[in-house]
Amino acid sequence: MVGLDRLGRWIADCDAEAFLDEICARHGRDREALQRDLEPVGKRPGLSSALDLIGTFACYSHAWTIHPGQLLRGELTVRAASGQNRLRGTYTEILSSDSRVEYKGPIVVGKRAMHIEARDSSGDSQFKFSLFLPSPPASVLGGLWSGATVLGPLAQPSVTRVVMVRLQAASERLRTAQGFMPDHASLGEDLAMLGYPVADAATVDRRLREFLTGGIGGGFDQISIAAYHALVELFDRSWLTSMAPDGDQAVGQRTRSISSRPNDVEAEIRRRAGSKDRPSGPRGEFVR
Repeated sequence: MVGLDRLGRWIADCDAEAFLDEICARHGRDREALQRDLEPVGKRPGLSSALDLIGTFACYSHAWTIHPGQLLRGELTVRAASGQNRLRGTYTEILSSDSRVEYKGPIVVGKRAMHIEARDSSGDSQFKFSLFLPSPPASVLGGLWSGATVLGPLAQPSVTRVVMVRLQAASERLRTAQGFMPDHASLGEDLAMLGYPVADAATVDRRLREFLTGGIGGGFDQISIAAYHALVELFDRSWLTSMAPDGDQAVGQRTRSISSRPNDVEAEIRRRAGSKDRPSGPRGEFVR
């Protein structure tokens, strides 16, 4: 019936894990996906259905390139996709009155965590959200947002904590107001202006900031170009010397070229960060 090249005795004696392994190997199925399909929805951890996440979330995270560490506001919209319990997310930020950026991708609610992989329309830039597994009523999501900067000649791998607060309805302000948050702005008051029923703005602000700025790095980490190129210079020199022991002059030229890059890149970032107008990225892409 299931098309296995096994004797009936083996099927009768094997455990559920071995049976699933055999089914997946025989029919080319993904094991985790098959296990989710076989598992009753009511017995899955967290939400009774992934579709319970459909709605609009106000998102707070740290900027990556312009004023690194400054808080940014964005919007996550969760919609149903084709297929049972499948979702797609759209993340947007308003960088200025004429600069709106958008990233889209599938949402996966697993047994232990929730993940969103989002790309821009060109597919050149992508980010990943790794979030705690939501529990009913999914009023807030939290976790880490990782990717690489768009602005500048070289992309810097970066990560920020992110909080996503579910709104009762879509907010016109969320879709039109500039996303950069003033240094001392109250996140609780900001949520109230977005339509969220805030009873105690001071407590909401404190709890959000505790989450967003906690940890060793204050909720934000970014690898400096200079630190990376110091490693590149060290190991490139070692590699090239071991591969061509007589090419010391060429090795020196190669490593000098590498070590000259960080200053140029960082000078460009400092120049743009000092501008009164916060720029959008290349082709109007996301400046993170």
